Amino acid sequence: MDTKALADHVREHGITQFLYTWDRWAGRKGEPLLWGDEIEYIVVSLLDDKKRASLSLRQSEILEELKNVVGDLCDEQPEKSTVIPTFHPEYGMYMLESTPGCPLGPHLKDLVGVEANMRFRRKLARSHLRPNEVPMTITSFPRLGVTDRPFTDPECMSVADSPASQSLFVGKGVTNPHARFP
Repeated sequence: MDTKALADHVREHGITQFLYTWDRWAGRKGEPLLWGDEIEYIVVSLLDDKKRASLSLRQSEILEELKNVVGDLCDEQPEKSTVIPTFHPEYGMYMLESTPGCPLGPHLKDLVGVEANMRFRRKLARSHLRPNEVPMTITSFPRLGVTDRPFTDPECMSVADSPASQSLFVGKGVTNPHARFP
């Protein structure tokens, strides 16, 4: 379906939704609008002395390690729990999602601190990866679904068996089995 035909509809409804939200919040006092960000990392394994890259399917293992370290940080520094990030599963078993520890508000300090918090989250994630793994913030892995050699680490070449993705090239072993994703 051509999306250009729907552009005006989407634009009009987006503006309408924004104005509705604006009107709903216009008279409120003491309730600031909160916001945040999320970063999705693709975890890549560099193999063969960094000459080949594959998707690391260790999401569950990495998230468990991060959950433990974030819990330790909260225990050690409860007064800083607002800046301690959270990490979440994502659709692919090669993906991690990170968000700030709490919503951000309308203050300049919130805006100014975003970049440092993003750097901290990347550093924290990277410190719990293997030496040959790298968290990349790219929209799609270039070798996703190639058939000439494995594109995952460990190898998961089960082709055409994923009702969730309905892909001929990416099997269900690459998709997070959590009920939310399939």
